[in-house]
Amino acid sequence: MSFLDRKKDKNEKQPAQSAAASELSSDIREISIALDTYDDIFSDFDPRPYSERMLSSDLLLELTNRYVRNPSGGAEIRFIMPKNLRNEAEEKKIEKRLRDHFTIRAAELEKKIRDSRRRALFFVAPGISFLFLQSYLQFEFPLSFISKVGVDLFLVVGWFLIWSGMERFFFRAYDEEKEFLKNEEFKKAKFLFLSLGE
Repeated sequence: MSFLDRKKDKNEKQPAQSAAASELSSDIREISIALDTYDDIFSDFDPRPYSERMLSSDLLLELTNRYVRNPSGGAEIRFIMPKNLRNEAEEKKIEKRLRDHFTIRAAELEKKIRDSRRRALFFVAPGISFLFLQSYLQFEFPLSFISKVGVDLFLVVGWFLIWSGMERFFFRAYDEEKEFLKNEEFKKAKFLFLSLGE
């Protein structure tokens, strides 16, 4: 698959195109990708029609490499290909398939992040319980040296569980959150098909 990277010049005249591809706001981030055919968007190993076909891993990697989070605006993804190979009906199917892919992926990641954070609480809650138990035994009962060492182990275990839970809650979900935000932005993006040379 070949890809074309085009940078937008605010002073450059916008190419002639359909109403859907009207002049971009400066808040919109544009990603332009050159295609030889529509098949470049999809996996070579999936024979299903465009409305169901799996997206190309090369395309998804290219979008990831080009992605820069833009919370104040949005994204516009432009597919540029030879005019004689374009088909408006097929483009509508492909646009829906792209949007469906990112919508489903965002929902999967959201659930994964939520489940991961829920599991993290199963570490934090017992950890706090161990700290309370250690404090209660230490101050309520006279303890021998050996007993005190044993009770202090509750302190070690408690903090270990708390930090393990916090690490899962905040840090392990970091990459998944970035992936989720990317898919959230792409599912709301504008997908445009343009003819080469426009």
